[in-house]
Amino acid sequence: MPSKAKAIPQASEKQTMNAPDFILRNRLIDRKELRQLVPYSDSQIYRLERAGRFPSRITLGPGRVAWRLSEVLDWIDAKQEGRVWKSNGPSGEVTHA
Repeated sequence: MPSKAKAIPQASEKQTMNAPDFILRNRLIDRKELRQLVPYSDSQIYRLERAGRFPSRITLGPGRVAWRLSEVLDWIDAKQEGRVWKSNGPSGEVTHA
């Protein structure tokens, strides 16, 4: 009998994801991959980040940054649904107005 992937609950979501989905959504993406998902210039992304209206980048080292894929996908979902995505700061909490 094949083993099933264990569902891992998300604190910010009411539904659960299986382990591969959890890993995929919570991985970090670089600028090149971000630009494939979000067709904004680097300057526009930076302005939105500073205003708290786009997921914050994570500094990995000198000249190297990344974003959490799950946060970027949540931002895209909010845009598609006409909601305003607003970060509550570095704590990682996000509200959707």
